[in-house]
Amino acid sequence: MHFYEGTKTVEEANQWVSKAEAFYQEKRIGFFVCELKETGEFVGICGLLEQKDVEGKDEIEVGYLFVREHWGKGYATEAAWACMEYGFLELGNDRIISLIDPENNASIRVAEKNGLVRETVTTFKGRTACIYVKNKELS
Repeated sequence: MHFYEGTKTVEEANQWVSKAEAFYQEKRIGFFVCELKETGEFVGICGLLEQKDVEGKDEIEVGYLFVREHWGKGYATEAAWACMEYGFLELGNDRIISLIDPENNASIRVAEKNGLVRETVTTFKGRTACIYVKNKELS
């Protein structure tokens, strides 16, 4: 959770889930649970999010959070790729970004493995973030 805003209380988590379910019904994007196919074990979440006012425009972001014991196994890369393909092919997005803390080397590697390129560094929600971008024609 070092690069995330922090953990949530049970009440905050329930509100977040309710909001996410409603948003998925409306926009068809949100986080998906990622599980091991063989066992059904939860390994993390990944999905597309709508981010408002990123350098003056609304963007679709691919985001991912995985359980530490499953880092380095390629799950985040695979899940992020699938979510971006869904965003490009099913939802018709022309551009997908990832907002990454400049010190989060693991997330930067995931983004770069999936063909996202660093566009700029900005301040988003009070934190420094690198904007990594992939355009549809490059998918």
